[in-house]
Amino acid sequence: MVKVSLRLIVLGAIAIGLILATSLGVAAANPWVGKTAPDFSLQTLEGKTVTLNELKGKPVLLNFWACRCPHCQAEMSYFQEVYTELKDKELEIIGVNIKESAQEVSAYMDQNGYSLPVCLDTDGAVADSYGVRLLPSTYFIDKDGVIQEVVIAPFESKDDIINKLSKIIDLNS
Repeated sequence: MVKVSLRLIVLGAIAIGLILATSLGVAAANPWVGKTAPDFSLQTLEGKTVTLNELKGKPVLLNFWACRCPHCQAEMSYFQEVYTELKDKELEIIGVNIKESAQEVSAYMDQNGYSLPVCLDTDGAVADSYGVRLLPSTYFIDKDGVIQEVVIAPFESKDDIINKLSKIIDLNS
């Protein structure tokens, strides 16, 4: 009786784990890859409007993040390094902050000396349109507006980001 109960508990735990992993996109290929990125218009911290469709012709790195997210904080310096190094390339790097105030985000950026462009998704609607469920989530969009890669985890280094960027831009030119 005890052996059967333990076996059922283990099998149930495995089944639940597989269901959760699949629903989070961990076990299966990300369904967004190969699809056109959903258009959006958001305000930057400086009050400028950024519209994704107006960026067609340029590859875009779109990073969904929040100040309150420790993993987002850990990788932000890497995005800043990439932005500083590649800002003269035909590449748009955009941080999309989710559900935080302009004051909070601006204070965080200033406090850490970050200058990369940040848009404010104050109601989370853009994140929802991309299916963002976990932070950080980063989308690599090619010059035609097609999502080529999705990373739902923090980056460990600047080089990790650069390696993924090679899917959407020739960094040797």
